[in-house]
Amino acid sequence: MIKLKTLVTEITKNDHYWHPGVNHVAELLVIRKTTTDTQVLLVQRSEKRNRGKWAIPGGYQDTNQPIGAPFKEDKEDIRDAAIRELKEETNLDLSKFKNKLILIEEFKCGRDVLSDGQIGWKHMHDFAVLIDDSVDISHVRGGDDAPEAKFFDIKEIEKLTFTGDWKVQVYEALNKLLK
Repeated sequence: MIKLKTLVTEITKNDHYWHPGVNHVAELLVIRKTTTDTQVLLVQRSEKRNRGKWAIPGGYQDTNQPIGAPFKEDKEDIRDAAIRELKEETNLDLSKFKNKLILIEEFKCGRDVLSDGQIGWKHMHDFAVLIDDSVDISHVRGGDDAPEAKFFDIKEIEKLTFTGDWKVQVYEALNKLLK
């Protein structure tokens, strides 16, 4: 039988929430449409449970609040977070496209007990943006917690192993943006 304190300690060792309550996450799928094909930009994850799997670039929205304090939107808005995370993980700066980001999906997920007994969860903000071959992608490379970043032709997506249900989200974004 596992004691509650032991269980909380084990969860906290893998704690991926910085704040009690909501932890906002921004993800940005870049869809590149050229005259010959359509590609999506994905990153390969490095953390233990998802090592080698592909995902949409993204991460937590920054705040000035210390870890353990409730989240407050006081440093960047969610679209800025999506652009920043994309740059950190892929070296692609799409800040001039901020107003062209399309919100694909927004949802809450993953409740965990934090080390102090409070509950934390993610509020996901999944964006997509359509670019063309006028955008220079020659400097795209992995960074931060994504050792590899790469554009894939949409015909290659089916063969890839994704974290979670990102494959479904990629197809949903393609359907919305390429109607």
